[in-house]
Amino acid sequence: MHLAQEGLTTLIEATDTQKTTRYSLIEHFQDIPDPRIERNRDHPLINILFIALCAMLCGAEDFVAFEEFGNAKIAWLRTKIDMKAGIPSHDTFGRVFARIAPKDFQECFEQWVQAIRTILGTNSDPILSASQNPSASQAEGVKEILAFDGKTLRRSFDTATGKAALHLVSAWACQQKLVFGQEAVRDKSNEITAIPALLKRLDIAGCLVTTDALGCQKQIARQIIEQGGDYFLALKDNHPLLHEAVEKLFAIRSSATSSLTTNATQIEMFSHLETEKGHGRIDTRLCRVIRLDALDGWDYLTKDWCQLHSLVQVTRQCRSKEKITGKEKLSQECRYFITSVLCQGASDAPIMGRFAREHWGVENRLHWVLDVGFREDDCRVRIDHGAENLAILRHFCVNLLSQERTSKVGVKNRRLRAGWDDTFLERLLTN
Repeated sequence: MHLAQEGLTTLIEATDTQKTTRYSLIEHFQDIPDPRIERNRDHPLINILFIALCAMLCGAEDFVAFEEFGNAKIAWLRTKIDMKAGIPSHDTFGRVFARIAPKDFQECFEQWVQAIRTILGTNSDPILSASQNPSASQAEGVKEILAFDGKTLRRSFDTATGKAALHLVSAWACQQKLVFGQEAVRDKSNEITAIPALLKRLDIAGCLVTTDALGCQKQIARQIIEQGGDYFLALKDNHPLLHEAVEKLFAIRSSATSSLTTNATQIEMFSHLETEKGHGRIDTRLCRVIRLDALDGWDYLTKDWCQLHSLVQVTRQCRSKEKITGKEKLSQECRYFITSVLCQGASDAPIMGRFAREHWGVENRLHWVLDVGFREDDCRVRIDHGAENLAILRHFCVNLLSQERTSKVGVKNRRLRAGWDDTFLERLLTN
């Protein structure tokens, strides 16, 4: 019997026929190969995945909690799935998640996200309203900002077997607030190999890809351009010659009088200054952008960087007061970026500043949520593929919770409400 018929017989569907949940759950979960032998399949795989997803949406964080959720909600589950075999035990949940191939679960997740992107229209609507203008600049025409960053699941290590903690690179869509995909960093490797593998599986046409300094690599920049995207990469001392030259160039252009041979007035630079007050501090950010197309003598440093068009400097100054003494504190940092986006005028400078800030959305809206809202770092699941598959399941939940716009509370309290309120849980599943 087909898994969709055997398992989820009456999964909730939205009233709008063009936005049903069949695209989101049944039609993708059913494509995951069942790793169990035939005689041990007492519970359909899609049942196990659906119960686990609902349990995690409602606050469950381990396999024992999955079983307890199922027992507590068995009456509700009977209205959604075929429960003839009852609720799987926590051992069954553990064995199945340990044995599902992460590649298959990952592929299911990414196809589901692509279906969401199609329905939400993220492939056609630029993130900036100004880009509705046919004469909009390249910066204004960016459709989505994809922030790539890695996170270690701190307690997923196993000392007895010598297994290192799992490190995942995720792609976070800053505008749509969706995880687009993830890639595990394999043993004796790092993010430099994981990012290209993740990029290869994603449709990034029209998107701007941002990374931290570790992802600032010539091969990665070229791959992004070849896949139809643009890049905005943090630059640090891992490219010492380029970093030093960029620092020097901004110093020359910012100097009122320069004794150096380069004429500072010939360097075309655009600036934008903004100030924000909040949380007991005053933040001042100055974004400077230099176009490279009008500069001579830079080919020896930039020729290997595919379509490198602009250099960006972001200086942030923060003023705050110590809570006890009331003494004023002043801190300042300066960061540099290289990008394939051509700055076409002063109006693009604030957009470049936004690109630099949006990258940290992956830390604030994804990694922080996983740590605080899902307690990911406390999870001790570590057998076989269990840790990686649970991480993917959390990303399913993050995406479903982030698309719920009617509730104003945080992720942790949304999960609690889903456990208390069946109507709210169903709304999450049909969002």
